Amino acid sequence: MNLSYTDIEGQIPTEFGSLLRLRELALYEMNLSGTIPAQFGNLDDLRFLYLHSNNLEGYIPNSIGGTSLIVMDLHSNNLEGTIPRELTNPTKLEKIYLNSNSLSGTITDGICKP
Repeated sequence: MNLSYTDIEGQIPTEFGSLLRLRELALYEMNLSGTIPAQFGNLDDLRFLYLHSNNLEGYIPNSIGGTSLIVMDLHSNNLEGTIPRELTNPTKLEKIYLNSNSLSGTITDGICKP
């Protein structure tokens, strides 16, 4: 589902977390605010998540680490805190973009597959 470059504003609806067969979610450059819903952890089939270039804040939910993401692009937001340890466990994650946020901590060797 790609809704990018639309005039939709506000928070990401938590109802996206009930779209259990969703494989790709692109909501970038939309002026979205608020936090990333923890319900995204319910999306076992989600492979590609693009939420970059918004005004999202808060933490990256730990629940996202339990998904089958291959690409996660969260750059250019106002995210803070550390990268969830769940993302460093063996995952399918191949690309992760977190630049231009206020994240802190250490990036571990296991963050992406070699």
